Amino acid sequence: MTTDYSNILSEYPEKISIEQLYRICHFSKRKCKWLLENGYIPCEDRGTKTWRFVIKTVDVVEYLTLLETDASRVPPTGIFSNVPVRQRATALLERVADEKIQSFLCERWNDQPDALTVCDASQLTGYSMAIIRSWITEQRLKYVLVLNEIIIPKDWLIECYSKVMKKCYSEMPKEQRALVQELMKRERRREVFFPAQPDHNN
Repeated sequence: MTTDYSNILSEYPEKISIEQLYRICHFSKRKCKWLLENGYIPCEDRGTKTWRFVIKTVDVVEYLTLLETDASRVPPTGIFSNVPVRQRATALLERVADEKIQSFLCERWNDQPDALTVCDASQLTGYSMAIIRSWITEQRLKYVLVLNEIIIPKDWLIECYSKVMKKCYSEMPKEQRALVQELMKRERRREVFFPAQPDHNN
């Protein structure tokens, strides 16, 4: 039997702030902020310094109720530990399938040309042209020669870069780490709203 949270609906207004969320859930400020930013509790993020999050009380009650029976509603283990942020991000990213990372990059780079120069690849990934050439030399990145110029098919760059994202997060340029964070936020939300279903064939 789940806990009766009806008293919360009667004691609090229809929409609440994050400060009220602390008191209702008895979670730390850091945890509440993370739950909101990653879609575990639906909210309107206004991006302002004061009352940034507008949260429906019914959504909080629904989350607390589901939390008692649905393991997918629990944040990943260690997410609020003292392990450095970069290490936590790397650990989370390692659990994402390569195909999902590549699909994400295909979507983000959809408007980019299918054939890229080394300069194009550098601008797209945030890495220097020297590093792009080193990937080629190390046979991590495939290419073709067109009139003695290195041309990199976008699909091949995506294949290479997905591995870089997964293994070298801490070394990525700051702007590109934001790309990884966007991917991780999307994957966490997908786990919340579309949790893995049990295999009834076993």
